[in-house]
Amino acid sequence: MSAKRLQVMNKKTTVSIIIVILAVALVVGVVLNYKQKPEEKDTRPEIPAVTKNQTSPAPVKEIKTGQINTNKAEVVELQKAVDNGHQPWRLDPLLVAKAGAL
Repeated sequence: MSAKRLQVMNKKTTVSIIIVILAVALVVGVVLNYKQKPEEKDTRPEIPAVTKNQTSPAPVKEIKTGQINTNKAEVVELQKAVDNGHQPWRLDPLLVAKAGAL
């Protein structure tokens, strides 16, 4: 084989090796990212399942109205926790509304 042809083959081999290394790194990164840490349990509320005969979840028996009492310190702590990645379901307005209705 000519020297030029060997050089092209070496470049292709090098590129192939780099692609394989990047693919492996990507897979490992995805697996590590999705691996749930033991202290971070799923804290999403239970949402009632819809059965075949229902078109929506069971209706709420009582609707609460009026002023809501909140503790600002608790709200700030909860916001910090959500900002740090805890309780990611709280980023979904529908899940938050359903959790408040239960």
